[in-house]
Amino acid sequence: AGSQPEQRHVKDQYDENSYFTPQHFDEPPTEDNLLQNTLWPETMKLYGHGYEIFSLATTTDGKLLASGCKATKEEHATILLWNTTSWQKVGRLVSHQLTVTQLQFSPDDQFLLSVSRDRCWSIFQRSQTEAGEYSLAARSNKTTGIHTRIIWCCAWSHDSAQFATGSRDGKVVVWGKTGDSHPSLGQFGANSEFLDLPKESITSVAFGPDFVLSADEYMMAVGSEAGDIRLYGWRNVQSPWRFLFQLSGNSAHHLAVKKLAFRPVRGVAGQVDTSTSVLQLASCGLDHIVNVW
Repeated sequence: AGSQPEQRHVKDQYDENSYFTPQHFDEPPTEDNLLQNTLWPETMKLYGHGYEIFSLATTTDGKLLASGCKATKEEHATILLWNTTSWQKVGRLVSHQLTVTQLQFSPDDQFLLSVSRDRCWSIFQRSQTEAGEYSLAARSNKTTGIHTRIIWCCAWSHDSAQFATGSRDGKVVVWGKTGDSHPSLGQFGANSEFLDLPKESITSVAFGPDFVLSADEYMMAVGSEAGDIRLYGWRNVQSPWRFLFQLSGNSAHHLAVKKLAFRPVRGVAGQVDTSTSVLQLASCGLDHIVNVW
């Protein structure tokens, strides 16, 4: 009997240099150049969702990927979990009714936060078993969730103690563990008063990498549909919000701010021994612009 042909992954069957070759341009690249020479080699295709992917997140160690797709009913609003070593589907999380607009794991990977067009957020907690499976631990509803419009964005604080949600209704709410137990919210609840920007649609939020301003004051960046970026200090006190600075107009974006992210350590990226008083913030928007502040 003849030997069986060697089974190799498609990415190993061809020399990547036959597809991707270094290019040097003296003028803006054409669509063909972008298509053929600037893509990363494909590692794997993952199948499981019924519609276009809308949100992705990975654990801090990169071993787990969460994904969500566009959805108009609960069966398609499912969050899928993937093992990034085997690329096998290892979890299916059900909570939302409509598109999950953003996903984010807590820095300690104990929680997965999701927000949705259904105006609700959900928290999935990791089990302490060897399998480390995630299951629903808390969920807001239209009564407890404070937001009255689509929740576009969410973010965890660096210490995994707080998370923020931002909505089309102009509100930014910071949530945390309250010490009480609620039928739907579980151990979580809103911390003090929310930030209300009634003329804005909040499209992105981010916490600073540590207690930048004082021993108990978080720094937060808030981006809007109008393209503005505002910086605030936040403390869990009666009057929690302290306005710091605003970037707008030509200084920020001309269309919606889609994502904000602080550099996880202080200093200037790419430089050695830079000042620890420097904090960098990256932003990207629908105007196709990426800024680093």
